[in-house]
Amino acid sequence: MATYALTVLLLLQTLPQQEPPEPRLPDGKSRTLAILQHDYEKSKQDVSEIIKLAQELQREIERNEQFVVDVDSIRKAEKIEKLSKNIKKRFRRLR
Repeated sequence: MATYALTVLLLLQTLPQQEPPEPRLPDGKSRTLAILQHDYEKSKQDVSEIIKLAQELQREIERNEQFVVDVDSIRKAEKIEKLSKNIKKRFRRLR
């Protein structure tokens, strides 16, 4: 009995290990590809938003002749930073 169990274990070790199948969505698409596509589309939206906010921020700073920054300008700068960090996280997942 022990030799039978040992033989089975040896056979299991010599069989090629198969990777689990890639997870699929209910519609049959690859889950990984769907996530990558969503990340790509979201990154494009975020980049457009960053450009819009940066242009608004530039106009506000140029229009302001005092050397004081408006609170709204600070919020826009923080929003730009948040969006850029999100894009960076998505790009890191692509590696």
